Amino acid sequence: MSITKSINPLFAKFITIGAIVLGLLIPLGHVGSLVDERSGLRGTAEGRVADGWGGQQTIGGPVLALPIDTRERDPNDRQRETLHRDWRYLLPAMLDVSAALTPQQRHSGIYKVNAYTAEITMTARFNEGMLRKLSAVLPGATIAWSDAEIIVPISDLRGIREISTVSWNGKQLIVSPSLDGRVRGVSSVIELGPQAIGDAVFEFRASIAGTKNFAVLPFGRTTTVRMRSVWPHPSFSGAFLPAHYNLDANGFDANWQILEVNRNYPQTWDDAAVSSEALAASAFGVSLYDPVDIYQRNYRAIRYAVLFIAITFMCLFLWEQVARRRLHAMQYLLIGLALATFYLLLIALSEHLGFALAYALAALGQIGVLGVYLVGAMRARLAGSLAAFGLAAIYGALYLLILSEQYALLLGALLLFVMLAAILLVTRRVDWHEMTRSMASGSAS
Repeated sequence: MSITKSINPLFAKFITIGAIVLGLLIPLGHVGSLVDERSGLRGTAEGRVADGWGGQQTIGGPVLALPIDTRERDPNDRQRETLHRDWRYLLPAMLDVSAALTPQQRHSGIYKVNAYTAEITMTARFNEGMLRKLSAVLPGATIAWSDAEIIVPISDLRGIREISTVSWNGKQLIVSPSLDGRVRGVSSVIELGPQAIGDAVFEFRASIAGTKNFAVLPFGRTTTVRMRSVWPHPSFSGAFLPAHYNLDANGFDANWQILEVNRNYPQTWDDAAVSSEALAASAFGVSLYDPVDIYQRNYRAIRYAVLFIAITFMCLFLWEQVARRRLHAMQYLLIGLALATFYLLLIALSEHLGFALAYALAALGQIGVLGVYLVGAMRARLAGSLAAFGLAAIYGALYLLILSEQYALLLGALLLFVMLAAILLVTRRVDWHEMTRSMASGSAS
């Protein structure tokens, strides 16, 4: 007796279908790699837009930088002195920032990038006690008052569209780039001296362009920030979440209040005592989140692909037994390849038409083609029509899973339970022994 005849034909059919499902992991894996590739190209497009428009912007309150000069005598030549300059930095006692973000959509090829322009108003106050503490230096050191600077950190200077106001106690200042590595942004030289120390107010108004994210550094002893925009899908991120916010179809309005004790750096430090990484770690703000990201949704669709192909094959197998129409392994393979092609078609269409319309067209195309094919394969119009209806239900359930972010696991578990329960109910009176004998006698003849 040969090996093939000794195997239970029903069991052999299950093994064959299982092998086809496992074999379909290869094309599905290639489709998943294609999603990675297209997502990477979208990231490259975002980089090109950021290069020309402005990248993810992080701004900070003003930093008062005071140069401290120390003269050191050369041990080999007592008449020769070397000038060494350090910097001391001071943050304001109060910082108030207001930012109104106007979203814009920029394009690079077929890819769309979420961008914005931010109208920024900033007010900072330095008190006399803090300034006098700043001017206390060690013996032998002197303060270069004429070189004192006020620096406004801005992460990407390419995005600056306009700076309308930069003032110290009401006096307008001239700004220039600050690129020496201490604090990157724009800076102004201010007239500061030991006789001019007192309470001071700094004001700054500007228009800055950026992409995706906008963040603020909490440089005040007390920092209050208000951000508002018509973008309806904000994603608040960074070191601090807003104390309260309003969100509706017209956009969002969020407010933060941060204290010095909430950060991991002080109000005053000398030169490199505080790293730029420590400053950046305290940033907080908002991301213009896209809830209909086509690549994330394609990822979710492919994640459930094997499950839905297996369910489709199980339904076809059960229909074989009910209708007494046998499908060949090659027909299962062709149907599986068609089901796998759906995900490739979905990716290609969604890049041009949007995900919802692309999904509807891809699903309708698959249902129509497979419905016609099954009518011929099962030699029954009713069988093909019922199979097409079942595919429509499966694709509808998959779409609900893709749309649901928070409840995908719950919906997936419930859907799987319902389908297995339906299969159990339909097959509860099936005589599998008789079916096995029938298949064995059919193969023997």
